[in-house]
Amino acid sequence: MNGQNPNNNQNNVVNTPVNGNTNIGNTNVNPQQSNIENSNQINVSQSINQNTVNSVPSSSNNIQNSQAQSTTMQMPQVNQENVEQQTTTNISENDSKNKNPNYKPPGAFKTFLLIVFFGGLVAFIIFLPEIQAFVAQQKSGKVASNEITTGKLICKLKTNTANLDKSFERIFNYTDKKLVSSTFTTVIKGDITEDATTLDELNQKCRLIKTSVADINGISITCDYASGILTEKEIFDYKEYDMEKVKTAYTEAGGDVLEYEYGHDIDKIQATMIQGGFTCNKER
Repeated sequence: MNGQNPNNNQNNVVNTPVNGNTNIGNTNVNPQQSNIENSNQINVSQSINQNTVNSVPSSSNNIQNSQAQSTTMQMPQVNQENVEQQTTTNISENDSKNKNPNYKPPGAFKTFLLIVFFGGLVAFIIFLPEIQAFVAQQKSGKVASNEITTGKLICKLKTNTANLDKSFERIFNYTDKKLVSSTFTTVIKGDITEDATTLDELNQKCRLIKTSVADINGISITCDYASGILTEKEIFDYKEYDMEKVKTAYTEAGGDVLEYEYGHDIDKIQATMIQGGFTCNKER
């Protein structure tokens, strides 16, 4: 081999390309790989440029969003409830003005007159029957024919106890519906034997009252007792009647007197007697 190292000759020989590869020394040059690398570089460059272009609108959007947020932060906060109330008030006022632009609320005097008017209307409705009767009476020029203004009011009542039967008759004489005089009659019935003691006591009481009022004007009393029947009659003339003296005399004798006076309204007397259980009617 002429004393040379075969490896050194191998390193200095440029080998013939195999599969398109050229070996220069220890360097392996591949044309396809070089083209691929160049293509990759171009693609990377285009990708970078494309990303740069795409990033520009994003920055613009960020600026707009930032401005919108800044504007929102600078706007004052509004109370939604107050806005709704104010809006409702304005709408009501506008409606009132639109319906009647010259509208004015009624004054105190008009309100007072309105109250008086309605009060009078209610009173008129309540007393309408009385008003109708009064008008009819005024038109006729006379009192209704069935009303007795002068006559007598007769009231009666009967009661029973275990051993006694009592009947009461009250006659009131009146003129122009005013009391003038009265006659009270009380009849008490009992057994002539068993109730003799009770009836005798009642008769003695009647006679005592009669004696007590003997000197008083305007009153007279009679007592009649026979066969188990006691009849007491009291006559009052209210023109001469002295109520205080009569009350004193009755009280001292242990009796009670009905308090009536001259001119007392006969209709009120009738109402009182009916409330006491009497049955009353008027006669001429």
